[in-house]
Amino acid sequence: MAGIQTISFLVITACLLLSATAHKECGPNEVFEENYDIGCEPSCKVPDKTGLLCAAQPQPGCACKKGFYRSTKRECLTLEQCKANP
Repeated sequence: MAGIQTISFLVITACLLLSATAHKECGPNEVFEENYDIGCEPSCKVPDKTGLLCAAQPQPGCACKKGFYRSTKRECLTLEQCKANP
């Protein structure tokens, strides 16, 4: 009985560790942020969101690296790439 409890504990612990690290994998030109707010992220359509109110609730997620902007296809592009891929 103690063996089953030990194995169950190890399996649950392994699953929790894997799920905790899996969400930190981001795509090209992205960086993981604990308090990511999608509403405040610069985009190809609105590159400068200075002074705008953010509607989303911050949560862990992948944000575009500095100098990159979120496209309508959810990719992080430079402004030059944004102009070429509207």
